[in-house]
Amino acid sequence: LCSVAKGWNESAKVGQGGKLVGIKRVLGLVASPTEQDYQSAVMTYEYRSEGIFIDQHRTTSLSIHSDGTVTIDDAPHGLPARRLLYKMSQQQVRELVDAFYRIEYFSLDEAYETKRVGLSVSHVSDIDTVITSISTHSREKRVRIYWGAPHELSDLEKLIACTVLEPGLRD
Repeated sequence: LCSVAKGWNESAKVGQGGKLVGIKRVLGLVASPTEQDYQSAVMTYEYRSEGIFIDQHRTTSLSIHSDGTVTIDDAPHGLPARRLLYKMSQQQVRELVDAFYRIEYFSLDEAYETKRVGLSVSHVSDIDTVITSISTHSREKRVRIYWGAPHELSDLEKLIACTVLEPGLRD
């Protein structure tokens, strides 16, 4: 998972992480973060597991601040919640901010809850939900992903998990 996410991050830097975004990046049509965006960014990620059985429910949320402070709250069902704090490098923060901009996060839908299959629309229940957000000095956006999100958004989730969750929950 993490090697895939890091590979996506590297390929996206040179404009190969999605043909349309890559073309827009080459043409200069994709907005880039400003120094103020890097200095004021707050990114969040929340994962809610809503398995069929109550003991499978879990919520993990995190916030990443521009100074590198990371807060992770992990609450498995039936167990005490735990809070972890740690610091990540400024370079990692900048790479995550860049990733949000690279996929044109601010132009995405507010929620992805259904999936088109042919001409019909499928609705599902009892699957995991992910909520991501980013706020900077001038912009703010929150996206709820239940089902049917663009693959670039899934790749962003993997990148966040590998950059933040894996090291934080391992310590």
